Amino acid sequence: MNMAWRHQLNKHWNAAIFSSPSISSGFVNFSSNGLQWSSGLMLAYRKSPVLTYFLGMAYSYQFSNNLLIPIAGLNWSPISRVNLVADLPFRGQVSWDLNSKIQTGFLYLNNRFTSYIPNIQQYNYLWINERNLSWFTNLKMIRNWWLKFDLGYSISRELYAYDQLTRHSWQIGSQLNGFNQDPAYESSSKGLFLQCSIIYKMKK
Repeated sequence: MNMAWRHQLNKHWNAAIFSSPSISSGFVNFSSNGLQWSSGLMLAYRKSPVLTYFLGMAYSYQFSNNLLIPIAGLNWSPISRVNLVADLPFRGQVSWDLNSKIQTGFLYLNNRFTSYIPNIQQYNYLWINERNLSWFTNLKMIRNWWLKFDLGYSISRELYAYDQLTRHSWQIGSQLNGFNQDPAYESSSKGLFLQCSIIYKMKK
């Protein structure tokens, strides 16, 4: 679940506070080890009507470990209906609004998933990192509901499994770093993918 609150400080500056609590565990024999939390503060500087910079700091709690994540990026609209958004090292997106009901473009996404799986002898913790390049199309259905299609190629998909993790550590970096210990199991893959999802936008 993602929650955010934004406030305009003055003509050029905006501030945003965001929080993302989540649960990643099995339904049977649920454990509090599956509780995760991310939150942070971000400042945005509007240099011009077409260019905005943003920076901030996020905090992530997962598996009783603490991670501080620097945030930096930009939002640029070089021409009408074309928008470029980039935040390092996670995402780069170029989108084109064909009209009020169709949006298309290209997306590079470096994503991370973690999960706690109880009652498995070999391992209990999973860490997955994906680097994907895709073409997407968003179609407006009714009101603020959108249908999204992604066709792309997974440049790399890495999976690491751990039996035990170091607890109560503090790090500065990104969630893409993985855990600083040897995994009990690891694998990698790549290939084409097709994804369909439903999105609700709070703003029109």
